[in-house]
Amino acid sequence: MLIGGTGTDAIRGDGGDDVVKLSVGAAGDAANMESADGGLGTDTLEITVMTDDLADPAVVDALVDLSSFILANADAASDVGPLAAFDVLGLEVRDFEDIDITVIDSETGEEVPGFITPEIVLDTAPANGDEDTAIGLAITAFVTNAPPCLM
Repeated sequence: MLIGGTGTDAIRGDGGDDVVKLSVGAAGDAANMESADGGLGTDTLEITVMTDDLADPAVVDALVDLSSFILANADAASDVGPLAAFDVLGLEVRDFEDIDITVIDSETGEEVPGFITPEIVLDTAPANGDEDTAIGLAITAFVTNAPPCLM
């Protein structure tokens, strides 16, 4: 396990299955990026973010983009995968195969389970019609594990 502390770090896993832990807000910034490279093997980037940070839509967008980048470029056999920079997070990454985002309540310091991975329930109403006309549908989605501050 490799842990980035305060300030700007350059973290590189080597062969094997590495876990790199970083915290949003403790990393660098757009001018002085924190660098994380998983190297060969099945590597996981563990990001910790505070709920106050998630109040900024740019941070949420960057976390979604980071997750998408890692999942789209996962290749445990590669040590020369593409590099991507996420300025808002002060982070550049390459060669990770998985990401785990932990959200911490800024006021209590407690983990907020399900904040990033919502449980979504769909409800549909019966629909009638014929094949030659548009049929109206009623679909409702519920997030069943949203924190009280988002309900």
